[in-house]
Amino acid sequence: YALSETLRTTDEASQAFTGWGMYLLRDDIEIISNFIHNQTQSDSSQYAFLKKALDEGEEKIEAIPGANISYNNGFWQRKYDAGTFGCEADTWIPFMSGFGGVTVAFLPNRMTYYYFSDGYTYSWDSAVFAADKIRPFCN
Repeated sequence: YALSETLRTTDEASQAFTGWGMYLLRDDIEIISNFIHNQTQSDSSQYAFLKKALDEGEEKIEAIPGANISYNNGFWQRKYDAGTFGCEADTWIPFMSGFGGVTVAFLPNRMTYYYFSDGYTYSWDSAVFAADKIRPFCN
């Protein structure tokens, strides 16, 4: 693993730093992806804070309204309107985004899209639509 622990704030909350250029390897993305996808499917309350951050609930901060992007506790979420993928409800895709064009998106079909760049490219819609064609988001 590239990192064995995260840097944290020195206050009582001891929150993990996010968005500060964590350095990841491809293997790290697979490990993180499997963990995230498993936790979103789990009934355990051990990682309730993570589920809360990834949840499409009310606690999100509307970050980029024109692009339907919200933020919650270190994770961004992109909302696709109901019907976009043949789904009855809105589809929310949580993702991590870093400086310069780093994106790791956790798709509803348990696939993960990642793109690492210094080219300031943040558009990944085509990857989302391609992933839905491979394994549909909704049944």
